[in-house]
Amino acid sequence: MLPMIERTERSDAGLYDVDPDAAPGMAEDERGHARTLAKLMSGRPDPRQQIARREGWHRGDRSGALRAGVFGVSDGLVSNTSLVMGFAGSGVARTTILLAGVAGLLAGSFSMGAGE
Repeated sequence: MLPMIERTERSDAGLYDVDPDAAPGMAEDERGHARTLAKLMSGRPDPRQQIARREGWHRGDRSGALRAGVFGVSDGLVSNTSLVMGFAGSGVARTTILLAGVAGLLAGSFSMGAGE
């Protein structure tokens, strides 16, 4: 797998050099990826240290809680909205729709809490 990734990175090393929409530093980052993979392929001693120094953001697990929160909110909104819309479409009384929404909200909250 590594040789295929290295070939792809080497062929894309200059991809952002001429791209007017590329953010500053993207071209150098892309060339850095190609250099790092070339070193991995050459068998030089411990290239992992260079990767850790160059791309320190890969070491942290800071996005796990944020990602879980965003997906949880999105899932809760979609499922509860669908539940309420289903009840509303059936033609039942407003209080029944409200009760279904609150019940769905509580059920989703307890489910997410138990899952975490």
